[in-house]
Amino acid sequence: MSFEASLKVGDGAYTYYPVSEIEGAAQLPYSLTVLLENALRCGRTPEEAQAMAERIVTAGLAGQTGEEVEFSPARVLFQDFTGVPVFVDFAVMREACADLGGDPKKINPQVPCDLVIDHSVIADVAGCDGCMEENMKLEFKRNGERYDFLKWAQESFENVRIVPPGQGICHQLNIEKFASVVMESPAGLTGADGAPVVYFDTLVGTDSHTPTANGIGVLGWGVGGIEAEAAALGQPITTLVPRVIGVKLTGDLSEGVSAMDVSLTFAQMLRERGVEHALVNLGGNVAVSGTKPTGDPWRVGIRDPRDPSQLIGAVPLVAGSAVTSGVYERCFTAPDGTFYHHILDPRTGRPVETDVAGVTVICEKSIDAEGFSTTLLALGLERGLALARRHPEILQAFFIAPDGTITNAR
Repeated sequence: MSFEASLKVGDGAYTYYPVSEIEGAAQLPYSLTVLLENALRCGRTPEEAQAMAERIVTAGLAGQTGEEVEFSPARVLFQDFTGVPVFVDFAVMREACADLGGDPKKINPQVPCDLVIDHSVIADVAGCDGCMEENMKLEFKRNGERYDFLKWAQESFENVRIVPPGQGICHQLNIEKFASVVMESPAGLTGADGAPVVYFDTLVGTDSHTPTANGIGVLGWGVGGIEAEAAALGQPITTLVPRVIGVKLTGDLSEGVSAMDVSLTFAQMLRERGVEHALVNLGGNVAVSGTKPTGDPWRVGIRDPRDPSQLIGAVPLVAGSAVTSGVYERCFTAPDGTFYHHILDPRTGRPVETDVAGVTVICEKSIDAEGFSTTLLALGLERGLALARRHPEILQAFFIAPDGTITNAR
């Protein structure tokens, strides 16, 4: 039994682990899809991978916390308070290896590790020109021995990057510099066909803000120093399949309300409802703000239902339009005021596939007050035509058959 598949990209080829091969995977929340791929790729045997995959699917479809599985993060993020002792441990391991007659250079983190020095930095000087430079001088003078050790660690160990003070804070650098969203296996580590392996970027980190990377599709959470050290050495983290909470965001921010206000209110709301030890999947409306720096409008691409990798057009968006980013629908407004409502199959996230390949409804306003219309989720040609006749606000509904034939309702 093998879960590997080949992916052709231009002239290159890669190995990947398609979760679509697992029954029930198409109905999982996105976060559990990432966990499922991790289990298929990192299971020690095909049987173990299959067993963990079944636990993830069972828990995800039930909407409950599941049985125990193993998670092998692709990388580890350290802040200095917890990270420095870990690298001291690595150094001691090398010393012990040498004492036993082994090759100390074989002691290395097995996955990429980033250590950001930001928590322990002191601002002695503030409110004047040159204060940052002065603080850096004092910092390196005060902690010179520590920085000598960290410089040695970066030069001696593989898979290690050390970020000195003054370059940014953990979660900022994690999103802007470290997160690649998709990772490629190091040279020499290939699939059965000899091609490099591509997989989801995932992580654990000792900084409490590690989960901010989830906002760009990188699954990660905070752990203690011992767990992070074990993960750095290639040991999987044992966890129960987490419960997933779905949250739909609607509406726009009121004047004077900041994104921080929303974040804090949202966190308080989750705590009040007892949401702990769970993954939170967000969907809903995203407001289009202004235009691109070039002055051109933002656009939403329309993909060919028969081949989602191919764009067949793009619609410009009006500023202030709410773009629905839920699992089932995509809604947006064009500059001429036309409202687009694109329906996706909840099982696949692709355009509806019943007796036709896709359904797109164009109307002056949404079918219901919130911009959602679950009656459209399983539409075929006949039901779609009937719906168009019942709703005069629908300007146009067109249906793309598998052979490419387009039938217009209006």
